[in-house]
Amino acid sequence: MPLMRRRFASRSALALLLTALVACGAPPLREVHREEGALQPAPVSEVKVHPLWYRQSQTGHDVDEALLAPAVHDREAGGGERVELTGGLGERAGVLLMGSREGGVFGLARKDGTRLWRGRVSSEVLAPPVSDGRVVVVHVNDGRIFALDGATGERLWVYESSVPALSLRGTSTPLIDSRRLIVGLANGKVLALSLKDGKVIWEATVAVPQGRSELERIVDVDGDPLLRDGVIYAAAYHGRVVALSAATGRVLWSRDISTAHTMALDAGHLYVSDEDGTLWALEPRGGAVLWKQDALQGRGLTAPALDGEIPVVGDNSGYLHWLSPRDGSVLARHRVSEVGLPGPIVVRDEVLYLKDWHNAVYVLETEKVRGGRKQKPQG
Repeated sequence: MPLMRRRFASRSALALLLTALVACGAPPLREVHREEGALQPAPVSEVKVHPLWYRQSQTGHDVDEALLAPAVHDREAGGGERVELTGGLGERAGVLLMGSREGGVFGLARKDGTRLWRGRVSSEVLAPPVSDGRVVVVHVNDGRIFALDGATGERLWVYESSVPALSLRGTSTPLIDSRRLIVGLANGKVLALSLKDGKVIWEATVAVPQGRSELERIVDVDGDPLLRDGVIYAAAYHGRVVALSAATGRVLWSRDISTAHTMALDAGHLYVSDEDGTLWALEPRGGAVLWKQDALQGRGLTAPALDGEIPVVGDNSGYLHWLSPRDGSVLARHRVSEVGLPGPIVVRDEVLYLKDWHNAVYVLETEKVRGGRKQKPQG
């Protein structure tokens, strides 16, 4: 596939930077059963959708679209160096972080795009680099994890992991938790590494390869790990969703759900889009199923996002679906594009940022309406 090229352009207000414009007793289980065929009629909308703007990619359609993601910033991003990118953008302390197909890692000044440093890793960079301000961590396509100096790009340490003969295209974005690094691997494991020297603190197995074919044995943990109240939430393709102790890696609970997506988490729900297109709401403390919505099966759902307190997913026909956090019923539906939405969906202050399979970028504003009155945003 051709390389993605982008010269960063200045934008007012929220700047959208894309690499191609360029995760006691159980409560009762509520099931929303699937009806075969066309989508069920949308209800009277409880979510009003207002398109704000749209931009078509100048690179055409033949790019690595599944790995592109918006990065939203509260300030402008100036024009600067032309860089070839293969994954999403990271950002920390005014520095934009990005990687290339050839294993280059770049730190650019967010204010004007000036290159601050360039580092080198062993393989293609498919996940956004992350940083605590001092150390930049890069998870690359050959399974290695690199730590680079955040001021110079020089290599500090590298951790090597085994990669199966066949795996999904993509890598999870590492999570920095104080002095630890949490990362999901293509071999079905989640690791905690010391941010100082890359030594293993703990290791947990999310999925074990099973089946006769290499395809059946794919167990990638490609969704980004989530952290809340000392608990890590992770999931594997052909595996399960797990809650792990952030301190020890001990499995607190697990549920057999296969997904390659990042999940969405709030105080009372862990939302999961599985490989069949069912959206699950799990109780974060014990993993009990609160509800599952299977009316969207076969539609190629994106990772779920949270629009305020409301989960939203996209699909391969270009629709967005907002679902009730109480029971999974559809609150609203809006068609964004005539082609599919690969995700992810980024939400900031009731504004949604997303793109379609042709790399057109859409920005939508939402308002929650009940009884004819607009609801105040949560939080």
